[in-house]
This record gives sequence, C-alpha cells and structure tokens, in this order.
Amino acid sequence: MPLSTPPHRLKNQLSGQASAYLAMHADNPVAWQLWSDATFAEAQRLQKPIFLSIGYSASHWCSVMETESFADVDTAEILNRHFVSIKVDREERPDLDDVYQIAHHLLTGRPGGWPLTLFLCPKTRLPFIAGTYYTKDEMPNVMSFTQLLDRVKDFYQTREKEFLNLRTQIRRGYDSLQPGDLGKEFDLRFDAQEVKTFRDTAAASLLLDADTYNGGFGQSSALQKVGAVQTKFPLPTNLQSLLRGVDARDSMQRAARQHAFFTLSQMAKGGLQDHLGGGFFRYAVDSQWCIPHFEKMLYDNAQLLSTYVQAVALHGSVDESENRGSLSENEQAAPGIVHWLKSEMRSSQGVYFSAMSADYGGDDGGYYIWDKKTLLMRLSPAEKNLMTRLFQLDGSPNYGDAWHLAQVMSEDEAIAEEGLDLREGREFLANAKAKCLSIRGQIPLPMRDEKIICSSNALLIKALSEATRVFSNDDFIDLAHEAIDFIYSHLWINKRLYSLWQGGEACFMAYLNDYVFLMDALLCSLQVRWRDRDYQFLLHLAEALIENFEDRSAGGFFFTAHDHEVLIYRHKPDIDNVLPAGNGIAAKVLLRLAHLAAEPRYQISALKTVRWARKNIQEQPHLHHTLLLAHEELVSPVPIVLLVGGAEMSEWALRIYQRFGHKVHCFQIPTDSNLHPPEAMVLEEGEGLVCVGGRSLLAQRELLLLMSQLDEVLSAQ
Repeated sequence: MPLSTPPHRLKNQLSGQASAYLAMHADNPVAWQLWSDATFAEAQRLQKPIFLSIGYSASHWCSVMETESFADVDTAEILNRHFVSIKVDREERPDLDDVYQIAHHLLTGRPGGWPLTLFLCPKTRLPFIAGTYYTKDEMPNVMSFTQLLDRVKDFYQTREKEFLNLRTQIRRGYDSLQPGDLGKEFDLRFDAQEVKTFRDTAAASLLLDADTYNGGFGQSSALQKVGAVQTKFPLPTNLQSLLRGVDARDSMQRAARQHAFFTLSQMAKGGLQDHLGGGFFRYAVDSQWCIPHFEKMLYDNAQLLSTYVQAVALHGSVDESENRGSLSENEQAAPGIVHWLKSEMRSSQGVYFSAMSADYGGDDGGYYIWDKKTLLMRLSPAEKNLMTRLFQLDGSPNYGDAWHLAQVMSEDEAIAEEGLDLREGREFLANAKAKCLSIRGQIPLPMRDEKIICSSNALLIKALSEATRVFSNDDFIDLAHEAIDFIYSHLWINKRLYSLWQGGEACFMAYLNDYVFLMDALLCSLQVRWRDRDYQFLLHLAEALIENFEDRSAGGFFFTAHDHEVLIYRHKPDIDNVLPAGNGIAAKVLLRLAHLAAEPRYQISALKTVRWARKNIQEQPHLHHTLLLAHEELVSPVPIVLLVGGAEMSEWALRIYQRFGHKVHCFQIPTDSNLHPPEAMVLEEGEGLVCVGGRSLLAQRELLLLMSQLDEVLSAQ
C-alpha cells in the first residue's frame, strides 16, 4: 500500500441518473461513482480504498449527512484525495444493501441502518470498517465523519496486517452463514407438536419483550417506569404473527392477540399515524408512539394495511376481555392508509410510488407540524373543543414550540367527555380534520420518490385484496387489479420479472422478494375475484422462481437470480425484519400453489425450504414468523374450496369467508373460465369442492353440507 496517493481526477458521475436518491447527490463536490467493475478497477489502479454509501431518498438522516458532509467542500476534498466514493440507492440495489448490512452486523455486532457507511478493499470488495450516520463535527464521545476518514486513510495505508485480519474476519463471518447441503436424502417429516412448540416459543419471546404500557416491543416495564426513551418500529410481521392464533382456549394465544390489538390501537391513536391525511410514518422516536421520523414508505403502509385489516376481521371473533384496543381507531386506520395512497402516492398508471420524504424545508417533519392558532383558525367552537381535547392542545407543545398531532385518548372517549352524541361528535371531528387538511393542502407535498418498486406494490396488492372483503368495498380489488395489470404489462418481460419502473422504463432484474411477494398477492386477489390471466401469471412466476432462484442442493431460495452479478456473499434470507423473509413467503406460496395447482414440484420446493431453515427456526422461532407459518401449513394444510358459478357461488364464497375467515382459502371460478385448477375440471356450475393437501372430498351442491365438511376438516387438525 502506498504512503502517498496520486492526485485525484475522478468526477461526480451521478448527473442524469433516474434515481431520486442519486440525483440528490449529483451536485455534490464528492466525486461519486456508480457501482461497477470499472469503478473498482479504477480504485485498484489508484490504490485507494472504496468509500461506499448506501441510502434512500426519503430518509431524514441520509438527507442530513448529504447536507452536512457530502455537500461540504472540505470533506469532499478528503474523500476525493484518499478514496474512491460509490453512492448506491438501496431501493435500486437491495442486493447490495442486504449483503453490506450483514457486513455491518458482522463488524460491529449491531444492526445497521441508513445511511449505511462502509469502507471496502478495492480488490476483494470486502468491507473492513462499517457504520451508519456520522456527524460532520466532533461531539463528546462521538467521532466525526472527517475524523473517521482520517483514521481509515491511515489504517489502510500503514496497518496492512490488521487490514488483512479484518478482511479475513468478515470473509469467515460470511462463510459461517452459508447453508449446509441437504444431501441426497433428507428428513421431510414434521409433526404438530413441533409446530406448537415453535409457535409458543415465538409468542413467548415476543411477549417477554412487549411494552405493556404503550404497546409494541423492545422496552421493559421497569424502563417504562423510569421514563426511558426508545426508538420504536411497528414491526407488522410480529403483530400479524400474534394475531394468527386461533385457539381461544390457549392462554398464550389469547395474550398474544391481546397485545397485538392493544399495540395497533396505540399506534393508530399516537403520532405514528398522520391523523389528517392518513397513512403511517416509518417509526417513532419515543416509546409512546408520539413523535415519529416523518418519512412515509409504501412497503410500511402496505404491511400495516394488511395488519389492520386482519385485526378488524378478527375483532368480532374474540372475547371483549381479550381486546384492549379500540375498534374505532383500527377500523379508521386501514381506510386512512388507502386514502393517503390514492391521493398522494398513486401514479396515473394505477401503481404506487415508493416513498415520501421526511424532510421539508430542511426540517424533519416540517410539512406535518402545526402552529396551534393556524390549526384551529377555521374550526367552529365545538370542533375546536373536540380537537383540543383529543390532541391535548391546551397542554405544552410536543415538538419544540409546535404541535405534531398525536391523540391522547380515543375519538369516542373525547366525544363522550365533551358530552356529545357519538354520531354528531364523529361528524364534528371529520369536518375539523377536513378543514385542517385543506389548510395543509395549500403548501406543496414533501419530496416524493416516484420509482415504482414491484415488491412494495405487491405487498399493497395483497393488502387491498384482503381489505375488499373486510370492508365490503369492491373499489379496493379494482385498485389491486390496476396495479397487477401494470406489473404484468410493464415489468414482466420475456418470462422474467423486473424490480423497478423508473424513468419510463423497466430496470434491474427482479429479486426474490419481487417474485414471492407478487405470488402471495396473486393468491390473495384470486380469492376475491378470479381472473384467468392472473392465475396463468402466478404459474409463470412460480416456474421462473424455481428456475432462477432455487438452491437445488441445500434447499431454499437465494435473494438474487443465478445469472445475477456475483457479489461477495449470496444470501438466502430467512429472518423477518422490516419486510417478511423471502424464503418464508416462498415456502408458503409454493405450498399453497402446490395444493391449488396440483403440482408436486412446488410442494417439494416448499418442503426443502423449511427443512433447510429448520435449525434456525428451532433456535430463534421469534425471528422466523413467515417460515413458521409455512412449517405449520406443512403439518396442517389450509383447506381449499373451489366454487364454480356466478352470483349464487358469490354468496357461498361470502358465507364461507364470514364463517371461517383466513382458516380456509376459497376460490370462486366463473363458469366461462378457460384456465383454472385441475380439481375444478370435475365440477359443474353450482358445485363446490373441498380439497385438503393432496385429497379432495365429495363435491357438494348445498352450502350447508360443504360447510359441514370444512368443520370436520378443521376440527381434525
């Protein structure tokens, strides 16, 4: 390694990039390069380490670091002289983000985040230093970004042995994550007791970490009592897992559902929800869900829509003592998400943009913050009183000297305390919010990242499909179908899926999540309204998934396709995080599709995936909720009902859903359908068939008899 470096001569290469995040940095004095073989070759030629920065456009701290450090001429001079700097949009390259977030954890022992800050060996591309946000200026006990750059420069140039040791450490860390080979024969046996043990252990782990004061996870009661502060994320996968219990006699499942209902209600009341425009912010910076980080992400809101829909659907089927949450808040949260998506995030082509920025005028959340006088200026006396009570506006401001709207009680409680009739009070509140929203609507929206992400839209398609029946609103499935049609027409090209629509074109070959989230969405939408093309699309996706992503020797699916760029590590995601694990969703959808399409190859792939992950599930079931669900369905397959016919069968489908909910999957196939599951071929119009795993029961022409079959099947599981 050289003791001195040659003059820097690289230029900023981000001008003209379609990515909103990259465009934010196009005018930086930093000589940003794109991720490419040519960039690494140039770094080797210059004998400089790589500075890799990964982020996304809506992130507040990404914006702060751009303003503080990357737009600073002195900082840029250090970077340009001693490093080759690469900027990556994590929404374009989730594969790179995935690999280097793992590296951050291996090097620091802590989870990462954004902006992700790494320094790489230009030859091996292995990281040797990792972090997230760094301040520009030195603070007590906090290293500044320029101090970090000086230390990394000296380390790279003068401490070759330690540099080699760090690279070796990270390489061994990656190698330890590699799965073993299943071999020619492997045990495919699963039993119900194992499923229950894993499920109970997962629920117990979540409940042990539950915040029983404010809802959510990650803070003990002892910390609550002393007023400790903690960042808090919604974690929809965790909440959906807690809602999934079906045995009301099981105290663990009752406690799990109770905490999920309570958490959802607390989130809906607090400041995590935008009480005027609808939708949820990314996370809260306090344990009470009062003050959020103000970016709004499509993938967060899609998952929360699913979660609130599931909670509303379950509300009537549990004891009142089990539900500490407010049905009113939960019922309003889901349509509020759809309202925000339609009004602020929907493209003219019927799909949805990826994110809305937290920053506004240089401030985090500036768009959503109120001066009390402005907030109340158009309201009637009754409306003012209700809003003041609901959001405690007669107290101290909760965001500096301004207000962010966070309820301190439920709407029904505020209405009752004002002595108003419930219907009248809700009308007052609706009018008040509409007036406040009209004031906010007079200023431009925050910056919106208008890339179309396949996986995020797929999560929303699934949620809209689920919401259709729960809210008896066919508009939701119409919205879902518009998004499906766009993906099919624009992102499905030559029997391969693309991950993004950006700058008027499809770009980046799709990743595992794009395929499996879309398959999950199609399985859901087909239960609401059957379309032959959607079923055919689903089968094509399954074939492409197995051909391009499956690890045929060890089982499971890689995050990237077999013909993807070779990275320093090829990950097979099995842990649920801000998104459900791709392998858990893959196993679930392939198993369900195997039963629907009578295709044993899909079932074998699902079996091998769960078998590959079995050890990890056993060791940490609370991190593997989606794989746990697939595991459960291997033991107890979800009954499938096939109905053939029109209006009468629609009534059957509705009655079946009302009676059994998510415990049964029901597909109503129109009489004129030309493409449908093989088992449906034996049915005449007006008949229904129950299928369980690989067997079919006797076809029925009477709904009561078919429901009796379902009761018998479910009671036997």
